[in-house]
Amino acid sequence: DTFEHLGRARKGAILIFTSEDKMAKTLLSTEDGVHCNAWNYCGERMAGGSLDGSVHIFDSHKDEASQFTCTNKWKAHNGSIVKLVWAPPEYGDVIACCCMDGTISLWEEIREDTESCEWKLCKCFQDSNVPALDIQFGNCLSGLKLVSAYADGHAKIYESLDPLELKRWQLQAEFPNVSDTVERFGKCSCLTASISWKSSTSATQQPTFILGFNSNLPHFNVAK
Repeated sequence: DTFEHLGRARKGAILIFTSEDKMAKTLLSTEDGVHCNAWNYCGERMAGGSLDGSVHIFDSHKDEASQFTCTNKWKAHNGSIVKLVWAPPEYGDVIACCCMDGTISLWEEIREDTESCEWKLCKCFQDSNVPALDIQFGNCLSGLKLVSAYADGHAKIYESLDPLELKRWQLQAEFPNVSDTVERFGKCSCLTASISWKSSTSATQQPTFILGFNSNLPHFNVAK
């Protein structure tokens, strides 16, 4: 079963572990270092983000789920990739990457024929000059959303305008984690952030996500 395997980015490598916490194999080892990795929704593909801004895609073998081959590699950013995530499967093979320079890129796999495929840039969000710390897709009834959290304690919500054309997005909202903290205590510096969407259980449920920061100001270290 593919889901019996865990992928970890550690010490410049992507390591695969079994459910018994035994290391099965090393997928990737680079001098530049691997900062993050993520399985797709069905657990058959893995993406890895490197400190040099490269993305690696690994596909499992049909006859052996624990065997992976690197099928694509490209330069996505000029700086270190902090986080990458896969979009919900109904939108195809799509990943988003966020970088230390504040940019977020959206990539879609395009198959030219039955033999070859290429990852093409759909959208690059460049409206922040502070490091992006976390990103997460939210699949809501109103459409696909992407939430990003930044080192200055701000969060942004982007909304796709067309599910069939993922290059069209709009900024739906932007807000600080605590509205009066900057005025009272000065600027904050966040080291990490974590975003998690709540699964929708009914048509009447409003889109909901939780956001937490780890910063130098205690008032920001509250999940909301």
